[in-house]
Amino acid sequence: MKKHIILFSLSLIFSCKSIKDTSLLNDSSKMSFNNNNSSIINSLSKEEKSKLDSLSSIFGQSNNMVLHEKDAKLIDHIINLQSGDTIVLSNLSVQTLTRGQTSSYEYELKKDDVIYFEFNNDGFNKIDQISILEGDQIRFAKSNLKRKEVVKGSFKVLDDNMVVINVKKNGFFKSNLKIDFKKIVKNYRTIAIKDSVVGTEIVNQKIIDTVFNLEKDKFFSLKPYIDITSSNKLSITIPFDNKNILGWGFWFSLYPDDIIDYQNSYETLGEDPLKSFARLEMNGNNAPISLPITSNPYVESILDQKNYLIPSPRSEKNFNFYIKDSLSLTELKNENLKLENFSKLYDFKITFKLIKVIANTRIVEKEVEVIKNFVKIEKY
Repeated sequence: MKKHIILFSLSLIFSCKSIKDTSLLNDSSKMSFNNNNSSIINSLSKEEKSKLDSLSSIFGQSNNMVLHEKDAKLIDHIINLQSGDTIVLSNLSVQTLTRGQTSSYEYELKKDDVIYFEFNNDGFNKIDQISILEGDQIRFAKSNLKRKEVVKGSFKVLDDNMVVINVKKNGFFKSNLKIDFKKIVKNYRTIAIKDSVVGTEIVNQKIIDTVFNLEKDKFFSLKPYIDITSSNKLSITIPFDNKNILGWGFWFSLYPDDIIDYQNSYETLGEDPLKSFARLEMNGNNAPISLPITSNPYVESILDQKNYLIPSPRSEKNFNFYIKDSLSLTELKNENLKLENFSKLYDFKITFKLIKVIANTRIVEKEVEVIKNFVKIEKY
């Protein structure tokens, strides 16, 4: 018999210690939550705190209020400072069970419900254990509630959950317990309101124009390769002094008829043929090209390419267009277009045309409508 008494005493000691520790943890969690709310309010400026006090007072006396959108960050604080609606969940006077049996009372609650509870031992015997569980988490625990002792407290529900009150009484004698359990529900919602146009204002707007810049024609001469007095090779430098190059292209003539055909195309299009070609390439348009193609079999051209550029798939010996990769952040280096004459007898007079496509950024003033936005808080 003595052995059983010792085991029962040890079991009771460990049980009480476990409950006490859990209660301390939950008290610490509640303190942390409250301190966090206080620190957020303390982070407000003096002007914001004064405004918060005024708005909270006004809202407390009415069912709705409209705030300017610039004060929207105060909404949560305003709502938290309101008392909300009190709903009594239970006001019970119950008799405990005995011999270690547990009485349970369940309540389905919503996230952010604020719970207030009070337990009053109205009997002649102590109650061994009272606990409140939210799901699997203990939110309150009390051991050895003595005769006529009252304990009360509050907590905020963490999530939509079942909250259970458990009352346990050991021994052979019952006791009486008064349970006061209620919740504070903050039934508020916010609605965004767009007011009518209240005026206009001038704002700066960035506009990017795509400029097709035709440079001045250049003229060169290519001698036959057996001419020892002059070179049969030519290197034309393509400078890129503008950082906002989107693409560039060229066309050159080798015969006088090439120039005549170019002029005829100009008259037909109503636009420079090289500019038209550049526009088609930049827009990914596969419409027919109006640039004259030379029939000269003697002159070859090659670009000494130093930049990662995408050439036109519709290029010919005497024209091409190159587009800069839109993801590339590197500045373009100067290019060199090389021409070589393989004819033994003929020399050629070359007209060289160059176009560069440039992104030109400009700032313009624009008049825009001013619309006031508000946020409405209302009780529902």
